[in-house]
Amino acid sequence: MKYILLFIGLTLCISCEKMNTCKDKELTLKRTEYLGQELRTDGFYYGNPNTDAQGKSLYELFVFYENGILMLPGTIEFSKVEEYITTIANSNQQNTKFVWGLFEVKGIS
Repeated sequence: MKYILLFIGLTLCISCEKMNTCKDKELTLKRTEYLGQELRTDGFYYGNPNTDAQGKSLYELFVFYENGILMLPGTIEFSKVEEYITTIANSNQQNTKFVWGLFEVKGIS
């Protein structure tokens, strides 16, 4: 049993980066500047609320940037959105890959 726990512990300590197997997938969209007027890029958007296990209504946040990048920082209660956005702006989110993406607006004439 000791050896199994030791093996599991060692396995958890070895990351894919150390093993040189971490590779990001190529993006399927090309980043393009957003020059349209359909979206505002000086704030954030929120989606329809979802109810969590405690019965709280949580809103998914969306932040669009003029350079074509989208940030999905997570979900939060509506009353705490402004504080959450301030916290995100002051945090080190640029190194968290899963919250970033690209966006494209199509079909606008």
